[in-house]
Amino acid sequence: MSDSVALEALSRCKIRLRQQHPYFAVLTLFAIYRSDPAVELADTDGRVVRLNADAFLALPDPVATGLLLHVTLHAALLHPVRLHGRNPVLWNIACDVIVNHIITTQTTFPVPPGSYVAAQLAPGFVPLSAEHVYEYLLKHRLDPDQLAGKLSGTQPAGSAAAEPKQPDGSARADQTRSTGLAAAMARRFGGKAAPSPASATAVPSAAPATEALPAPTAPLRDIRPAPAGVGKEAMQLHWESALIKARDQASARQQGKDRSAWIKELEAACAPQVDWRTLLWRFTIQTPTDFAGLDRRFVHAGLYLEALVQERVNIDVAIDTSGSIGPDELEQFASELRAIVSSYPHILCRLYFCDTELAGPYELGPDFKLPRVRGGGGTEFRPFFNYLNRQQGERQVDAAIYFTDGEGRFPTKPPHYPVLWVALPGAIPSERFPFGQVIRMA
Repeated sequence: MSDSVALEALSRCKIRLRQQHPYFAVLTLFAIYRSDPAVELADTDGRVVRLNADAFLALPDPVATGLLLHVTLHAALLHPVRLHGRNPVLWNIACDVIVNHIITTQTTFPVPPGSYVAAQLAPGFVPLSAEHVYEYLLKHRLDPDQLAGKLSGTQPAGSAAAEPKQPDGSARADQTRSTGLAAAMARRFGGKAAPSPASATAVPSAAPATEALPAPTAPLRDIRPAPAGVGKEAMQLHWESALIKARDQASARQQGKDRSAWIKELEAACAPQVDWRTLLWRFTIQTPTDFAGLDRRFVHAGLYLEALVQERVNIDVAIDTSGSIGPDELEQFASELRAIVSSYPHILCRLYFCDTELAGPYELGPDFKLPRVRGGGGTEFRPFFNYLNRQQGERQVDAAIYFTDGEGRFPTKPPHYPVLWVALPGAIPSERFPFGQVIRMA
């Protein structure tokens, strides 16, 4: 089938999107669309959206429009760029959940078959960002094989994707042929095509037949890694401009029931993405001068004197042992700390374990091996900070790091030294930490 026919169908989808949801249509003005027979249905690397012309033309217009919006949102929200070192399959699932949540809450279009919605991960699960969903998958040890069984051609009740609607209520002639949607989905997902009208059982005209999507046997893989050599900063600026214009359109028209997911994902897309290990190193390897600041012994007298700089940096690290941290995450965190103290001898790192009680300290060196983890009860952050507050009379406390999921009781008053929270996958939202800096492990 010619590319010109596919481009004509693509234009119809853009027009439909502009008529019904103009703020999403803005994004299509910033995307590059190409026909490529090598792709099964559609995918994007953040720069180009590729479509299989034959499969795309076989889709009913509402389904094709939903697919176009789905893959365009992947590009606009920088999902290929934000992949980093994550598992690409789980990341694709997490991004599908976010994109489909936006589509089902903001539009009347169906989500593409083979892509996940939030209800397929957990009842009542409301995602905040792709990173949030990815952390949820890791925390609950959900792998693609487990999730594959939850895929179906029909969406949960109440979602906009349950019953794809034609704008005028009519059906195209090719929607009921064996070469229509069912055949396209059968080619894509391995299902069986619907029988042709000649062999199908007659249906009364009062109840027109609606073609059900065959159950897909594999999830839609529509995120490709960003291409090497392409300027990711330029790509980010390009889509950031598009997202801001789309957001302005949404605000001006006040359309949509609830744009919380859209705004959260917009903020995540526009924010710089830095690996948690990099942030941990940045925080830890500061010089003694960076941590010293003012000598607090004289502040009560109104004297703000520079503190005498010590040769060492004392960093106290607490690990939440309430049972929420798995051995893999614990070892990743410990290995980064070992590498840091090995590279920077001026850092003196003391390690503690804490659930409702504090165990330690253990001096962490390059050859340090984690002792048997103690704990398993509830979570209290106060014992660790109370201990450090008492220590300040005996030694300098320069900074503290806490590895946790954030589910616990925090001190009522923030400490006077810098605090870094390393939040494991599935931890509470960053804004719920009352003080300190938060980095999220993924």
